[in-house]
Amino acid sequence: MKYIQKAPEPDEFTRWKQAKPKKYQSKDWKKLNPLPKKALHETLLKEQGYICCYCERAIIKNNSHIEHFVPKNGPNAAPNLTFEYQNLLCSCDGNAGHIENKGLTHCGIRKDDWFDADLMISPLDKDCANYFRYTTTGKIRPTSEKQKAADETINRCNLNHPILKKMRHEALRRIALQSLTDNMTLLSDIPTQEEILQLIQSYSQPDAKGRYTPFCTAIIYFLSAYY
Repeated sequence: MKYIQKAPEPDEFTRWKQAKPKKYQSKDWKKLNPLPKKALHETLLKEQGYICCYCERAIIKNNSHIEHFVPKNGPNAAPNLTFEYQNLLCSCDGNAGHIENKGLTHCGIRKDDWFDADLMISPLDKDCANYFRYTTTGKIRPTSEKQKAADETINRCNLNHPILKKMRHEALRRIALQSLTDNMTLLSDIPTQEEILQLIQSYSQPDAKGRYTPFCTAIIYFLSAYY
């Protein structure tokens, strides 16, 4: 899970709230007009560098949705946060309908209306990446810090879904076979600490198009822990 630094909400969304106070105050998400909703979705994608707020797979508008971190419905819902930009994220579609899915989903679709402030790690927490670790097989596990909450977050969002583990494993394998050799003279060379730090820095930043590398925190963990 990568920390998301919230930017100002899009002007179209702000103007809609000001021009349609009754719809805004209704706390009914269905009242949001299509144009400000589109601008909101695009802003969230850009803000997150086009990766899912929970699993970090690559996302675009067609395979993602606007996610309410604190749900607008359910036992621990906060309807007053329905239109609050700080509560809005962009989640992937959870591979819903995927042929390999076997009826299982992940991320926002899987989390649905469940929420517990003490047991759900937020991508808006600056230290959220420190609460998770990764294996070379692509599995995500909790660290000792906030272990109970991290474990519950993994389970509730199904972050060890077989498809996600496979995608993480492939991302880490590519790093081991390609990224390091690109920064070394020979395949057999041992990377220097400076080379590792340069790689970590590169994966910590979006590319020229504002996109983060999918599963970048797993890659950074791998580089830091295994080299």
